[in-house]
Amino acid sequence: MPARSQSQQQAAKGLNLGVKYCLNCGKEIQMKVRRDLTRKKFCSKKCMGYYYGKKRYEENPDFFQELIKKCNSEEANKKKGHKGENHSNWKRKLLKCPNCGKEFLAKPRKDVKSGYAKFCSMKCYREYEAKGLLREKVRIIKTCLICGKEMKLAPHDAKQKFCSHRCTGIYAIETMCKQDTSIEQKVEEILKKLGVKYQKQYRIQNFTVVDFFVEPNIAIYCDGEYWHSKPEIKERDERINQKLKEMGIKVIRLPEQVIKLESDIVSSLLCQHVR
Repeated sequence: MPARSQSQQQAAKGLNLGVKYCLNCGKEIQMKVRRDLTRKKFCSKKCMGYYYGKKRYEENPDFFQELIKKCNSEEANKKKGHKGENHSNWKRKLLKCPNCGKEFLAKPRKDVKSGYAKFCSMKCYREYEAKGLLREKVRIIKTCLICGKEMKLAPHDAKQKFCSHRCTGIYAIETMCKQDTSIEQKVEEILKKLGVKYQKQYRIQNFTVVDFFVEPNIAIYCDGEYWHSKPEIKERDERINQKLKEMGIKVIRLPEQVIKLESDIVSSLLCQHVR
């Protein structure tokens, strides 16, 4: 527990250090803390407001008299006390609910073409929608640039190009200006020495991008030590391996340490599977 100050300790004990009187109404105020002796002058905020209001009026009565005249002028009275349709900012409209037939004052809405709400409540809107009486929503049909899946989009989403975050990520990997890592460069040199034809950053369907793909069915990955040692990435790699095996594709994963320190083993391994 943090240490209490002297004033907090006195307040907890309920000490009474004396009595003062409110400057506005004259009510007794008990002094429970030492700082009350110098600071406390009023029994409430209401009394404080009345007291300082009177003081300001006494200091500058001309200013307040002009302000009172402005408040009681014809222009001010036009805006004061006018409720409902008589108010200058009144924008509601009397409409009939198409579901229950009840008349209601509709609020203005920017998202509706007519500018006003059509139903008296959400309950009526849902009942009317369940009957199938609402117009069909406008939809734009587009195809995903990666997987070719058909998408039905609202007009405000017409610029959307991909069906999912996965497809967006694959497109970003394919189009970004990516510099090869040091391990990818070494593997590429070995493949060139062996005279193997390959494709870099090859996409297989819409779930993985292979570092090097050798036709007809060999996928080569260069796994960095930092990233691919994480447990969640290991699980993802295993899922990808299983999917590729089901598709009849051989998977070769080359760890960073093996590529850097034992290039002869890498070249012999690639010779066995590629040639």
